[in-house]
Amino acid sequence: MMLTARSFAARNGYDINADKEFMALGMANFASALSQGFAVSGADSRTAVNDANGGKTQLVSIIAAGIIAMIALFLTAPLEFIPSASLGIVLIIASVQLLDLKAVWKLKVKDRQAFYLTVCTLFAVLFIGVIPGITLAVLLGLFQFIRTVMRPTDHILGVDINGVVRSMDTSDKAKAIDGIFIYRFNSPLTYFNSSYFKRRLLEQYARQKDAIECVIIDAVPCFTHLDLSVMAMLDDLNTIFRKRGVRLEVAGRKRQLLAWFEKAEIKSGVDGIYVHSDLYLALRRNQKKEPVEIVTDDTTRLDETLIDNNKPEHA
Repeated sequence: MMLTARSFAARNGYDINADKEFMALGMANFASALSQGFAVSGADSRTAVNDANGGKTQLVSIIAAGIIAMIALFLTAPLEFIPSASLGIVLIIASVQLLDLKAVWKLKVKDRQAFYLTVCTLFAVLFIGVIPGITLAVLLGLFQFIRTVMRPTDHILGVDINGVVRSMDTSDKAKAIDGIFIYRFNSPLTYFNSSYFKRRLLEQYARQKDAIECVIIDAVPCFTHLDLSVMAMLDDLNTIFRKRGVRLEVAGRKRQLLAWFEKAEIKSGVDGIYVHSDLYLALRRNQKKEPVEIVTDDTTRLDETLIDNNKPEHA
């Protein structure tokens, strides 16, 4: 019922509250039980027919009930000449209008994984049934999510000519800062992807041609909750980098990380891992600049000296 309700909500541009829907359904079934009725739910077929005929409000059900009552009282005789197959045709026509094949095809270009999941769901519902098909789709979606979390994208960050921290790519808009390596992992860290995070960070670090004195991890997208296995992995990374004469620093979520470090018995500061409030403060302190932020158009920027040191030659 909720899948159907959400489908009609998306089709007609409104939102539904699942809690209220289930509360109303429970109250209706409770009243039905007390009055010797039968279990009730949303009528997918009637909703499809009403929507196909332009119905927009609950008044449609009242009008439909009135018409059915009139037919049941006065027009039952002519109904015997209407073939039973005509009811199925009405339902099929109404249901076909719910299919948005153009939107499904657009997914092939915009999001190939979502396209494959949609096609699998469609054929599963058609050939093995609605409930088994939806269950299969939910499981496939869950596996897809786990795969994304386990093997997310990552980026090496730099600074452009305006002092804005951004991902380094083939456009060369951002340049690496001398002696500093900034890494961003685009997924929450937990026990089953912490080893992948560690491996990717060390691989990206090993590819750097210039000498690195400091490795900074952007903590905002990846450190979202306390996980002792993640804390142990971070402490292990700190040990590895210290043996190489490299400082390991974390930028963002300072209060949370310091509290988690204390629970996990991980040292911070000079004797452990440096923790900064954000990336810009971490960069300024590593460049031995005064901790003064310049804010323009809601974008925090580094001081002008740091910008000048990282301008590309053609600027």
